[in-house]
Amino acid sequence: MPVRVHVAPSAEGASGPLLMMFAGRTPQATSFTSVQLLRNAEPRKKHQLEVRAETDRMVFTGGNSGMAAATSRAAGKLLVGVYDKAARKLTLVPLPTTYVMSGAPKLEHEAPPLHAEDSTSGEAAGARLAAAKRRLVEGLGAQKARKVQEANLKKRVSAADVHNQQAFEEDVVKALEAAAEKTVQLSPEESHPLHPRFNLDATDPMECYPLEGVIPASVFGELIDRIDTSAAGLRKLQEDPLWPPFVVKRLHMLPSAPDARSRELKKMLFFAYLVRFRGITRPMNADGGARTTRRHDNDLHPEAAKLQIDSEPWKYLSSTFTEEAPPKGGELPGKPVAIRVITNTKREMLTLHALVLALLITKCVLPVAEVAKPLALTEAKALFYLRQLGCSISTKDKVKTAVLPVPLTFPKVSKGPVSRK
Repeated sequence: MPVRVHVAPSAEGASGPLLMMFAGRTPQATSFTSVQLLRNAEPRKKHQLEVRAETDRMVFTGGNSGMAAATSRAAGKLLVGVYDKAARKLTLVPLPTTYVMSGAPKLEHEAPPLHAEDSTSGEAAGARLAAAKRRLVEGLGAQKARKVQEANLKKRVSAADVHNQQAFEEDVVKALEAAAEKTVQLSPEESHPLHPRFNLDATDPMECYPLEGVIPASVFGELIDRIDTSAAGLRKLQEDPLWPPFVVKRLHMLPSAPDARSRELKKMLFFAYLVRFRGITRPMNADGGARTTRRHDNDLHPEAAKLQIDSEPWKYLSSTFTEEAPPKGGELPGKPVAIRVITNTKREMLTLHALVLALLITKCVLPVAEVAKPLALTEAKALFYLRQLGCSISTKDKVKTAVLPVPLTFPKVSKGPVSRK
């Protein structure tokens, strides 16, 4: 086995030079960056001392059971002579004190030994050890940061990596065009919700429910305010069952300005139309059958003529608040259905629209009993609908009044009383 001798600094328990034996290729003595004699601090130790020799790329370690024990065991046995050329001195070293070295590649950030017994001690040794620890921590932290950065960069995918700029812009334009051409199919509930259109950001109660959500602008423009508001005309309206008392009572409170007066009259007229239409209980022919009545140069549905509802409002009411009746037993499935009915769901929708219009007529302070009677509702049912619209109820002299506060809020869905187990 090739032998290379290197003299380490003296340490406690070392009485002579250290003899290191290397298997295979022997490193040059001048290539060692450090040679240290360490004490083994492990509780269960196979050897008391350990030699650690380092080069730029390798770390060699070798253990021995101790100088004193080795010397006593080696008495009268094989000695190895170590000759120092410079001092021209030969030293005999007992064979058991030799250290058989094994090598391993040096790690990039290897921690320095914590129990090094070198010639330097005290504050200088502590400072050097602390500096080595600090370099190790900084190196490991930088390495970890680089790994995290590389992982984050791998997750990023830029448009330039997949497409060039022109192709990417073309794909975006095509996607936008396809989305614009796509038609969204709404369910009947989505296209005609029960609630009228509302505005949660409104700061004025009169703006919580826009009038256009109850009376479309196309219908509002076709309403003709032919109501006779003279004393004789009002007395006549009081006797007419088609005019609810809720409307007749407020015909005495119209504003004097012509535009405002006409606007209020149209709202009251449409409320009367809603009440009349809500009273229909039987199925209707969609086209009115063969019976038509000429009125204002339009073909008017016979039911509309009976209830004195103009053509445009009738078309809106019949299309919004009715549904096609299912085919009868003798009809073919593909045959067009000409019968329309006011279902329970549509009747509730009509009721909510009428109550919102009544709130707009009364400046959002609505006596509950006055509006419940023309809509054929009990007071409790009317209160239920008004609360669903966001109204708060006040009572004075046993008269309940619905007030629409701002901001508009809706009641939470109740799960009913908690059952006792």
